[in-house]
Order: sequence, then C-alpha cells, then structure tokens
Amino acid sequence: MLDNLRVHHSAPVKAWLAQHAKEIAVYDLPSYSPELNPDERLNRSLKSKLAQLPAPRDAGQLHRQTPPQLRSCHRQPTLI
Repeated sequence: MLDNLRVHHSAPVKAWLAQHAKEIAVYDLPSYSPELNPDERLNRSLKSKLAQLPAPRDAGQLHRQTPPQLRSCHRQPTLI
C-alpha cells in the first residue's frame, strides 16, 4: 500500500516496484487516508502504548521499550 508519502514517488522506489511487479501488488491510497492504511493504525496503537510508559531518556531506552509494545500490538490484532 502506498500513501502519498513523498518517498513513495521517488525514482528508486518506482524502479524497485517495476523490478518486482510480478511478485508484489501495489495499492495506491487516496491522499490523506490514514483510516485505510493498516500501518497508521499500528503506529497509533504503538504510540498509545509507549505514551503509557515513562518517557525514554535516550534512543537506547526507546529501542528497549518498543519491541515488547509491538509484540503486545501483535497479540491484539483488533487494535490494528
């Protein structure tokens, strides 16, 4: 699924998609349609879970906090 993120329109992405056209189906989403994009729902759920934790003091702490929250989202597919 491609939304209107600028990088999705870049030459490298278009070239990669052309090379893999037989292996992948591409779906273009309308402009600003987060409700149609499962990635956005996952991002919202993850951010919500991380917001319930103490704020990380550095990138390392954020990296340690994130995987367990992603696993929690994975176990609750209705969130996504």
